[in-house]
Amino acid sequence: MTKYILDSNAFISPYNDYYRQHLFPTFWDWYKNEITNPTGNIILPKCVYDELEAGGDDLAKWVKINLKSIVYDETKDGKVWLNYNKVISYVSKGYYKEASVDNWKQFGKADPLLIAIAMTMPDAKIVTFEKRSGNFMRNPNGEMVLKNIHNPIGKEPKIPDVADQFNIGCISLFDLEEELKIRL
Repeated sequence: MTKYILDSNAFISPYNDYYRQHLFPTFWDWYKNEITNPTGNIILPKCVYDELEAGGDDLAKWVKINLKSIVYDETKDGKVWLNYNKVISYVSKGYYKEASVDNWKQFGKADPLLIAIAMTMPDAKIVTFEKRSGNFMRNPNGEMVLKNIHNPIGKEPKIPDVADQFNIGCISLFDLEEELKIRL
C-alpha cells in the first residue's frame, strides 16, 4: 500500500489558497479523517507538524487540535537519519551554492527529512506543491545531475529534484485527492 508523506505546503497552500476552512469545511473534515485513520496511509511527520505549529495561526491551531495524536516521530528512526545523511551528501555535491545547502541542513528543516522518511518506506510518495526546477537530468549511470555543472543553483533544493535521485515519487495534493478518490 502506498504511503503518502505530507509536506507543510500540503496544508498551507490549501488553507490559504484553495480550500479556506470557512468555505470548504467538508474538505478539512475529509483531510482530518484520512490523516487520522488508524489503517490509513497518510503520514504527518513530526518535522512538518513542528513547522505548521510554529506558524501560530488558525491553521496551527487546527493541526494541534486535530492531528497531534497521530504525528509520526521520525527522530526516533535510525534509518531515517542514515538516509538523511545520504540526502545531504547528494545536495552537497556542488549542484547548489553553499548557502542553499546550508538552508537544507538547518535543524528542523522538513524537506530533506521528507525524502529520508520516504526512503525508509516501500512505495512512498511525498505530497507537495513544489515543482521540479528543470535543471537536472539523469546521466547514463542513473544519477540525477545538473544540466549545467558550471552554474550551481542559488535557490534552495526542490523536493522533487532531490527525490528523483532516490527514486521517490512526488505528487500534489490534487493528485492525492484523485488517488484516494475524494468525494465531498
